[in-house]
Amino acid sequence: MTDTNDLLKQGIAALKAGQKAEARRLLERVVQQDKNNETAWLWLSGAVDTDRERIHCLRETLRINPDNQHARRGLEKLEGKVPISRLAQSVEKKPIQPLGIQTLPTREEKKHDAKQSEPIQFVEKPPDDTKQCPYCAEIIKAEARFCRFCGRDLETGELPQQLRAQSEQPKIIVQQAAPPRKKRNPVISCLAALGLIAVVFICLGLLISSSSITSQATKTPIVPGYTRAPSYKLELLSTNTERSSGFMTLEGQVKNISNESLENVTAVVEYYDSADNFIKSDSALIDYNPILPGQTSPFSVITTDNPEIKRYSVSFKFLLGGTINTKDGRK
Repeated sequence: MTDTNDLLKQGIAALKAGQKAEARRLLERVVQQDKNNETAWLWLSGAVDTDRERIHCLRETLRINPDNQHARRGLEKLEGKVPISRLAQSVEKKPIQPLGIQTLPTREEKKHDAKQSEPIQFVEKPPDDTKQCPYCAEIIKAEARFCRFCGRDLETGELPQQLRAQSEQPKIIVQQAAPPRKKRNPVISCLAALGLIAVVFICLGLLISSSSITSQATKTPIVPGYTRAPSYKLELLSTNTERSSGFMTLEGQVKNISNESLENVTAVVEYYDSADNFIKSDSALIDYNPILPGQTSPFSVITTDNPEIKRYSVSFKFLLGGTINTKDGRK
């Protein structure tokens, strides 16, 4: 039999990839083997098809852990959309049972639920100011114009110019033959060449004399150990971590302190144990793309929790590579 943890990981990965049917099959196997698996019930609520099934999964999550805020917020949101009469009937006629024993709704009931309310994908952290990317199924800010995971434009579905350029085929450029040049008078050509040479020598003489004067006037002694101050483009303002349901979420804010707009900025978080040994790293695009000069953007990086993680470091780079020099402005 496949290990329950492996089935849980496979089910979560399938749901993130948009494969709801496969995710539901795997997560139902987990709760059948372990009906008190809080994480499996929570993720299964995002893989089922109707609000009745989602409410059942979230209630099972709260049965196991009444303090699970994710399940509580999702249940409040769902129960606010389902008519009270339907909820009363479901409580009186169909008491809650483990998913492996309960008879799931028929096709007609699913159609009726679909007409009454829109399907809601429940994710790990469903605040009201988020939405789901229609292309990669990841959760992003409600006001975001680009997905920080797949990089697509949410209105047109197009990739950023840098990503789109990689998939384009090389263009064949056809050069037209240059028109024949008119013959010049050789005397005029020689005079022009001599004049050009004279101008070059005069410019070289002026440059040499001005550089020698400037170097003598502005020459600064080199102090041992002196290094030039780095040129920062970003400033890290704040970070905060939260551990819940087997996951670690790092949220923070970063500011563009350069004079140019920066596109596809990616936050990279590296995790270490108490002895500063590297454990793993994870990354995600910041919410604002592009981030304008002087603008502050939030960012969020989610990774599976590890009890050995004791500290972390945050850096930034462009999506296609290239580290961005960042100033640590956290207090």
